[in-house]
Amino acid sequence: MVHEYAVTQDPSVMDRIWGTLEALDMMTACTGKLGYLPRFVGLASDPAYAAYYPNYTGGTFRCIAPYEDYIWLGHTSRDMYDGVSFGLANSWVWLPSNATIRRKVKMLVERITDSLRKDYMWIISPKDQFTNPLPLFSATWRKLALTVNYEKYKDMEAAYILDFYAAYEFEMKISSIHDSTYFPNELDVEEVYVLAVLEDDESRKNDLLKRFTEIAVNNAFHFQPGFAAFYLSAFPNTSTYMVPQGVLQGGLYDYPAAPDWDRYVDQSQNPKYMPHYDSDHSEYALMIRDRPPTTYFWQRNPTTLKVYCRSAIYQNTSACTCIAMLPAQSDM
Repeated sequence: MVHEYAVTQDPSVMDRIWGTLEALDMMTACTGKLGYLPRFVGLASDPAYAAYYPNYTGGTFRCIAPYEDYIWLGHTSRDMYDGVSFGLANSWVWLPSNATIRRKVKMLVERITDSLRKDYMWIISPKDQFTNPLPLFSATWRKLALTVNYEKYKDMEAAYILDFYAAYEFEMKISSIHDSTYFPNELDVEEVYVLAVLEDDESRKNDLLKRFTEIAVNNAFHFQPGFAAFYLSAFPNTSTYMVPQGVLQGGLYDYPAAPDWDRYVDQSQNPKYMPHYDSDHSEYALMIRDRPPTTYFWQRNPTTLKVYCRSAIYQNTSACTCIAMLPAQSDM
């Protein structure tokens, strides 16, 4: 939404941005542990979740006052925090003149960081459910905190640098195009993007460019327009922009019209995708239009040959980020 507003200046988009920040304000207060981000918050009476709440194994809990009509779900993973850091960082970077947004973002970053710092960067719920941090996760939140309030968090700078270089060595990369657990790549690239747009140290900025080039240029054969969009937004003036630009443009041209409802997809007999790497994966990435439609589209393995999708994918959740980032290159 932030990228969309930066391009269109549409007031209705700003309303949605503010509504999202207000929801995060509520979510980080409703559990009774200020700054903890639950996996989900919803109305207790919502009929859509009537059968889901009792069967959720991570814990279902009533929110504290004044949110007693809501339920929060436990066992949060780093994924939720990754998405929130991505949204808050983008709001800070791309809406610099909106003082109201900046005050809200600063408050939320401080609230969440204070909770994480108190727990040594572990995610610990009010019900003592634990999720461990990784260096890239910790570096992202430390850098975000240092950016919005350096004086308050300057004692974290040394820890940030240690986390940064640990993440640089072990996490700032993407897995094989045939990896069955491909989905963390998208989240890791989001975090690298956050560091790239916030980093002000020239040496570390160059390190991030090196890693991002490996992700979006050297691994362009993954045909992931989302990765290309992040690269072009973070580093719009590099000499290697043409490769990710082509991936981004080609992916958007090939993107199916929304909505694309659940359906069985089987490309295993399609001669375009032979030879196969194994029984489940093509040797090379499928065209966007031929991939199984799933939520969180860019997290999915691009070589998957067949799957029955019990979900719907909409352009406004998978393609919008790429479209909004297009102006990163003036000739796009």
